[in-house]
Amino acid sequence: MEAIDIHALIAPQALACSTEITTRRKTATIAQRRAQLKALDTLSFYANATSQNLPLPVVTLAESVVADMNEAAIDPEATNLLEELHAENRSSEWLGRMQLTDEVQASEEPVSPSGVVTTLVLINGRLRSRRLDLATVDMVVVAGCHVAQRAAEKLKEDPKVQRLLAGRRVVWMQPAGRTLELDELEQWNAKFPATPMHVALRNSQWVGMDLTALPTFHVMKDGKVVASHRGWSRDGATPGDLLRMLKRHRRR
Repeated sequence: MEAIDIHALIAPQALACSTEITTRRKTATIAQRRAQLKALDTLSFYANATSQNLPLPVVTLAESVVADMNEAAIDPEATNLLEELHAENRSSEWLGRMQLTDEVQASEEPVSPSGVVTTLVLINGRLRSRRLDLATVDMVVVAGCHVAQRAAEKLKEDPKVQRLLAGRRVVWMQPAGRTLELDELEQWNAKFPATPMHVALRNSQWVGMDLTALPTFHVMKDGKVVASHRGWSRDGATPGDLLRMLKRHRRR
């Protein structure tokens, strides 16, 4: 299912969830509050995975649900869900823990023009925020570190791919999510120093990109996606469809 279809499917549920939480804030039972948290968790996951903005403040609503629960009702599951929502949506609390608040604010002021995204890169053991103009990028590969490694290794040793990618700027990007392992980023960067891993600060900035299948290869032109290929072949070989896409969109 395409990202735009997923968003169209969950948008009505998102509005309904927001309405229920705000209108039943004082009367909801403990069981209903837990269900609300799970619903917000699910909506947040799919919105982030499909690089879409939800028409509701997910983290704020989740915080209000937990705040209305008495201490005896706040079980480990509720606490974990709230922590994961903070991490997934890159909250100010998360930014503070990662010592990124000032850097991110500086990188996003003045307001970023269309096509400029904020990424996190690992430099000397610390995450640093950077602004990236997608108009300067020829291809974005969306991938988590584990999933991407086999593809990256194969692309590096495939002479056909290397000829097609010669002179192109390729950015490997890990979507914002619930887990961010600095050790994995460090290992990736050591293995592929020419293409360090970027981590999306906010998935919604990467307009037109499908973040649900890893890896996904997006050919860019003037900061916009013009062609995409999802997945990798089971036998480990470079997918023929990917090669054909790169040939069709060879730089002129």
